[in-house]
Amino acid sequence: MEKLLATYVAHLKAAGKSSARDVENIFQNHVIAAAPELIRRKAAAVSVEDCVEVIGRVVAAGKGRTAAKLRSYWRAAYALAIAAKTDPAAPALLKTFGISSNPIASIGALSQFNRRRRRHLKGRELGAFLRRLDHEPESTQKDALHVAIALGGQRPTQLLRARAGDVDLDARLITLYDPKGAREEPRVHIIPLVPTAIRIIERRVNALTAPGNAAVFSIDERTPMRLETLSGFVSDLSSAMVKATESREPFQLRDLRRTLETLMARVGVSRDVRGQVQSHGLGGVQQRHYDMHEYLAEKRRALRRLDARLERLRTRATPKGEAEADTVPAAALPSAA
Repeated sequence: MEKLLATYVAHLKAAGKSSARDVENIFQNHVIAAAPELIRRKAAAVSVEDCVEVIGRVVAAGKGRTAAKLRSYWRAAYALAIAAKTDPAAPALLKTFGISSNPIASIGALSQFNRRRRRHLKGRELGAFLRRLDHEPESTQKDALHVAIALGGQRPTQLLRARAGDVDLDARLITLYDPKGAREEPRVHIIPLVPTAIRIIERRVNALTAPGNAAVFSIDERTPMRLETLSGFVSDLSSAMVKATESREPFQLRDLRRTLETLMARVGVSRDVRGQVQSHGLGGVQQRHYDMHEYLAEKRRALRRLDARLERLRTRATPKGEAEADTVPAAALPSAA
């Protein structure tokens, strides 16, 4: 079993999937360390009951969301091994496991633990957050967060991977790579750089000793900042805001993406253009194969609108009716996809 899990994690890493670290940690903590006897068995000999027992322990420990993820990742590992028999591109080792059935397939999806987050910062909260961020000491975390916000809530994992070669300062563009989902190759995601982002990125790129392939958001120019570092930075700001009664409840890094899409919707950016800005909802056949338009002009206009509203919130110039507009029906909230 351990070889199957390790091969699946290696497959995700080779494909550049951002979930690889999470998958590896969950397998290590909740299967390898928690069920050593099971791990020594051949993957093909593991039963549904064995898997239910392991996943059940995680649920019993009060970690329902983790249990749901474990079930999903474990199921995917078996599915990949089964598909390997007819897939020449699959890892060769998977073909040797002799797996013909997926013991996880009949286990319930634990959907009760997969509730979608709806937390987003309202106008006054976001204004307070921006002011706190502005007064933070200069740091790579501060720069990365400022740019992520200015660019409409880009996925931090993708932004933190950006290299100097992905930046075109003359054209005022940055290229990110979106590997999310079942794509064989990452989707190229080009974003216009508004002035706030330009100032920060230009300063960082010009300060690099060996630009080329150097990481833009890194202390040593080689290793991109870890997502956990940026998440911790936001958590500290959240805690300070809650303590100062500037925020009604804690928030996380991922809530900022939802916040910024909600704000773009509020300033009149269409759903289609918001999807182009944040690179989500673009998986259809038409988008993948026929629509090669980069939407640069539309994205630039959207980000300028967003930038103007962020500046008004930052300087406490809250538009009339903003408090009332902050109340958005739950069903209308954009997801964090």
